[in-house]
Amino acid sequence: MTRINLETMPPLEAYTVMGGGNPGALTALTGLVKYHEQQNAEAVGWVRIIQLDEMGIYGAAIWHLFSDYCKQSMDVFDTVINNNDVRIVDFLNEHPGRGDAEPVRRRSE
Repeated sequence: MTRINLETMPPLEAYTVMGGGNPGALTALTGLVKYHEQQNAEAVGWVRIIQLDEMGIYGAAIWHLFSDYCKQSMDVFDTVINNNDVRIVDFLNEHPGRGDAEPVRRRSE
């Protein structure tokens, strides 16, 4: 079950829900949209956020993914989300300290 609906939810609320109050997650999410705005494709940034929602990646897990797995590279962050890279799910589930207890699921589950 996803948490956001961009048809009924303003962007600020979507950021808040996805970020779960984690400032690093908000940085990564807004950075993702800005990354695509620079390419005149803002909607693609929101597609990536929806993909994170579908994978069940929220809050501190977003920051952990961006900062530790992707080494704060927006190119890598965008690519692994877009490719539904199963290694990110495994990484988040195997590494403690990601900030939430909910297991992350693969998009197809």
